[in-house]
This record gives sequence, structure tokens and C-alpha cells, in this order.
Amino acid sequence: MKWFPQEKQRIDFLGLAMRKEKHTWMEKFYLVIGLLFFGYVFYSLFFTD
Repeated sequence: MKWFPQEKQRIDFLGLAMRKEKHTWMEKFYLVIGLLFFGYVFYSLFFTD
């Protein structure tokens, strides 16, 4: 089974993951939420009993 049967599909997938979104505030919002979440997980793993 091929994960990417067409080269164009793979490029589109990478473009989708790396694209510059028109709604930059939404990207920043999700980025901040992600950083807060992973920061909390990191803190809870290493700095709590």
C-alpha cells in the first residue's frame, strides 16, 4: 500500500501542513494553545511529584 500514490498529492499534503494561512490570528491562537498545553504537560512531568 502506497501512502502517497501520486507525487502531487504528497506535495499538496506538505503544502497543507506548512501553508501560510490567510487567518494568521487563528494560527497564532492554535500555536499559543499548543504551547500552553505542551508546556503544562512538560511542567507536570518534570516538576511535580
